[in-house]
Amino acid sequence: MKDPYIFELLRNFILVSNDYINATTLSLVLDRKISHDRITRFLNQEELSYKQVWKWAKPYVKKINERNAVLIVDDTIIEKPYSSENSIVGYYWSSTKNRTVKGIQMLSLTYLGKHNQHIPIDVRIVEREKYFDEKKGKECYKIIKNKNELFREMVLGAIQKNLLFSFILGDIWFGSSQNMNYTKKKLKRNFIFPLQRDRLERKEDFMQNGNGHE
Repeated sequence: MKDPYIFELLRNFILVSNDYINATTLSLVLDRKISHDRITRFLNQEELSYKQVWKWAKPYVKKINERNAVLIVDDTIIEKPYSSENSIVGYYWSSTKNRTVKGIQMLSLTYLGKHNQHIPIDVRIVEREKYFDEKKGKECYKIIKNKNELFREMVLGAIQKNLLFSFILGDIWFGSSQNMNYTKKKLKRNFIFPLQRDRLERKEDFMQNGNGHE
């Protein structure tokens, strides 16, 4: 660790911030006493993996590890409109813009304690690999693991770390049958996911026809 002071500042900033995080924002919070260039150089000196995120978060989570906590999964797209496609930059559907955008798709898993402590415990980037598309006659990219597969890995990882929590919370894009079955039947954990209206209507018809039960 070449700059432990920046390491501590960055770790604390990530733990307390609920907004988009970057070097410029941290520099502004510090009244520009540390330049964003210095922070950027620190970030570029080594790869920051999900294992490193857990290393930062672990001592804080262990202090509040409790069954009343919840896990919150979220995904975001960091737009890169002027970047070339590569192993992490591609086209993804943006629910906020209702169209596909070019960028990096990132998932985060946050541990939320009963006293509103937000602690990021896992971060994943959707990665892609090259393949040759015979129909198009050129090299293309395909996703190695989609965000739902990564979500299941992240939750399983949290359980393997012996984290206590009561529910897993996520937005509508994580409310697939596969995710819900995996969470409830295999992991034996409860979840709260909003469902699309058509799926709710199908459930109501299923119940009214006497084919199911609550």
